[in-house]
Order: sequence, then structure tokens, then C-alpha cells
Amino acid sequence: AVGGHAEPLVIIARYTSVHVHQGGRTTVIGGRPANLVSELVRFGHKPVPWDVVAREIWGAADDRMTLRQNLDRTLQRLRERLRGANVRENLVAPDGTGNIELVLHPGDRTVDET
Repeated sequence: AVGGHAEPLVIIARYTSVHVHQGGRTTVIGGRPANLVSELVRFGHKPVPWDVVAREIWGAADDRMTLRQNLDRTLQRLRERLRGANVRENLVAPDGTGNIELVLHPGDRTVDET
């Protein structure tokens, strides 16, 4: 497929870094984007309320607006990194009902090393 998107992903979540293996290539993601993917792996691939995930990453002290801004910036950085590595950008996506989730395709798998 175009951009190697047909290759299954192996996502190794280590919290401070995430290694995405696809078709013999490895992309390493760090910082808050790695924290976000790792949290979603830890939650077991289920849709999770965005504010629950955000509080795990940034703590409970921030108000909802600040948490949402932080999450949106982090999602943008993650998508840019994935696009630059030719990995599908919608790996992490909001579900339209206030949740965020790790979008796995058939054959994709995760390894939780957090």
C-alpha cells in the first residue's frame, strides 16, 4: 500500500519513549507524545476520556482548558512525527464522544514495557 501502511505495526511503549516497528523500520517517539501513546497502551486499547489521559500525563493541578490545550498540542506533535516517519497519523484519535483511543488495525500489536 502507499507509504507502507499495509504493514502491521508493533508498538513498544516505554513511557518516555515509544518504538514503532513497521516493515523493517523503527520510529522512536519521545517526550509527551510518547507519554500519550504509552498511557493509551496501559489503558488496554479502550477509548478513554481525554481528561483522564491528560491528568495522567500532566497531573491533576491543571484546569480542563489547560489540559485540553496540552493534549491538542501533543496530538499535533505526535501526528507530525508519525507523518514524517510514514506511519499512519490516526494511530491516536479522538472518537467524537470525548474519548481518545489507540487505533489498531488487524495485525497491529502493542508491548507494554512501562
